[in-house]
Amino acid sequence: MLCSVRALAMTWIAWTALAMAGCVLAPVDLEGRACPCGDGWVCVAGICQRDELPPGDAGGLRDAAMDAASADAGRADGGLEPDAGALDGGPDAGELDAGSRDGGSPDAGPPDAGPPDAGRDLTRCDDVHAGAIFCDGFEWPYPAGRVHWSFDLLQDGNVTTVTSPAPFFGDRALRATTTMTGGRAGIGGSFAAITSGDLWLRGLVYLPSALAVDAISLLYIGAADGSSGLAIQTYGVTGSARAATWVGSAEYYDATGINIPRDRWVCLQVHATVADTGGTVELFVNDVGLGPRTGLDTLPNGGFAVITAGIEYSDPATQGPATLYVDEVVLSRTRVPCD
Repeated sequence: MLCSVRALAMTWIAWTALAMAGCVLAPVDLEGRACPCGDGWVCVAGICQRDELPPGDAGGLRDAAMDAASADAGRADGGLEPDAGALDGGPDAGELDAGSRDGGSPDAGPPDAGPPDAGRDLTRCDDVHAGAIFCDGFEWPYPAGRVHWSFDLLQDGNVTTVTSPAPFFGDRALRATTTMTGGRAGIGGSFAAITSGDLWLRGLVYLPSALAVDAISLLYIGAADGSSGLAIQTYGVTGSARAATWVGSAEYYDATGINIPRDRWVCLQVHATVADTGGTVELFVNDVGLGPRTGLDTLPNGGFAVITAGIEYSDPATQGPATLYVDEVVLSRTRVPCD
């Protein structure tokens, strides 16, 4: 036992002497030996292989699975270089691939998802004819919804707004009905008095084929007291509905003139130059002129200040019960197109 202890002591002394003398033992070559392996070696498929470190790397090329905490977490030991980080989540794994830049159409909806396209345009009074003296398309329930019209002109008759027949424009039109001979069924409004210059009155009128026409005033502008004015009328001539005008105290129509077609919307226009003497009036049916009348007194008492639509007048002796329709009435200083 004493000899064994002494032998061990001598061995330790010998190793210590070698170390102090600067001697270094050659490392053991484990290349190709079966695992397990020592420091500086890695186990690959059960065989020890040398772990060769590239300069500055915290892990070897083969230790991608073991070396997640190495200094570069990437280039050499995180896998192949393109796979190391931001570049290989797919070429645009970051901002570019979050979806298309707008995620949809530019305004998250069609161009007309909000005002001013919130709905179908029902009348041209608020755009095309915004500068008119008076304009209404009857797009309101009678009587509560009316804004521009301020009074009714009723005698054995009634007015309302309806959806049938299909209006010329929008969803509603005015229906005027009389129930007795010489009845009246009109709706009226007022505006600041006009005593000079040009005036254009336009309305769309629908005369059913069943309507027997003798004498009816369809559209009228005149004095506030109703004493005189200008009207677009229709007269019965051999079973037709002849277009005519009434100026001041005298009617006018041409027996060879223009008839108003039935069962359809017809554009009626009258142009007047307002004057005590030398005034002019011309009537148009669907843009076809009846020919001007000149040298007229076209200035009513106090000027033009009221407008009516419907059956403003019917002959008290000969015009029987009637129903007709009116839409898109406009009074302007300039010509108002039919469309």
